[in-house]
Amino acid sequence: MDNKAIFSANLKRYMELNQKSRKEICDALGFNYYTFSDWVNGKKYPRMDKIERLAGYFGIQKSDLIEPVPTITKTSFSSRFCELVESLDITLDELQPLVDIEPNKLKLFLTDKGNSIATANDIISIAHVFNVSEAWLLGYDVPMTRPAITPKTIRHELEKKLFMWHYQQSECDMAELLQGLNNLLKSGDDLNFEGEPMTPEAKAAFIAAMELGMRAAGSSHGFSEKSNSKKQ
Repeated sequence: MDNKAIFSANLKRYMELNQKSRKEICDALGFNYYTFSDWVNGKKYPRMDKIERLAGYFGIQKSDLIEPVPTITKTSFSSRFCELVESLDITLDELQPLVDIEPNKLKLFLTDKGNSIATANDIISIAHVFNVSEAWLLGYDVPMTRPAITPKTIRHELEKKLFMWHYQQSECDMAELLQGLNNLLKSGDDLNFEGEPMTPEAKAAFIAAMELGMRAAGSSHGFSEKSNSKKQ
């Protein structure tokens, strides 16, 4: 993406987040409507003083408008499991007693089928035994080693927020709520955790924790990574 396309994407995102129309922004900041439309459509790039005024209007930094939004990329559990086994130079027979998972199931983890049959307990067990991040093992683009904020440490805070939401919305469908949180975390929006800005690694850890929870809760409802992806 060139600078005009990056700025256009960011500007549209903050307009949508703040529910502001082109006319409202132009009226507030004194911009020419057609010039502003060219910025929105990625046809022209504004001067820095215009960018500063827009940043002040939205209450953000200039960098939020001119720099690309970090994205959370994901591969798959099976590919990461293969990578882990290869890096450890260990056979499945040697691995099996350490993680207490059926041998035939471990073999399937090396194939695409492993993405749908791996349970939350399987993933947590493997991650803990070999001291790797659950988020990394699930395929997210984060360091292999455990981050300072792990799914285990954030789960309590997440559960509190979910409980309060569920208390207020008695008919809330938890799967829909989790999917909504998942979409929010992947959107690239600025989010905080305990007052501190969340890094891409922390967001991925949150998403991984929710995925583990949905795998556990959905084990009796036919949940799989494939079926979940259709809802996104």
